[in-house]
Amino acid sequence: MIILFKKEKPKNTIADDMNKIRTVALKPTNNAAEGMSSIGELFSRAGENPIMIYNEDWTLQVAASLLLLESAGKEYKNIQTNSDHQEVHDVVNRLHAMGDDLIMIKSHVVEAIDYNDPQKINQASELILKTGQEATSLTQVFNNY
Repeated sequence: MIILFKKEKPKNTIADDMNKIRTVALKPTNNAAEGMSSIGELFSRAGENPIMIYNEDWTLQVAASLLLLESAGKEYKNIQTNSDHQEVHDVVNRLHAMGDDLIMIKSHVVEAIDYNDPQKINQASELILKTGQEATSLTQVFNNY
């Protein structure tokens, strides 16, 4: 009697799956970094010269930066995994939450400008800080693999 064993496809290691997620997250991470850097510069200039917020060029630059943040947020929220490793799912959930925060930053900045609401700028600033800290933390997680 001959017994045949079905050869199972080897499962990915956690490092394999983390590297896949890191690769997928690279584009939105670059867009988010560019958008946040630009927003920081633009609002710094507006802080030195508040009338700047009425300048059409400044407004268009802010809009372009916000679109980068929104795009990155949506891309983070679309990241999926079929990993067998819970840690990978946890990282994906953190990326989804970061995506929500990036989209909320856009919303707060738009409201701040439209309604001249300093509280919304403060909320956006807090989210920018939180998102930067989370990006640093996730980078450390990825670097562990």
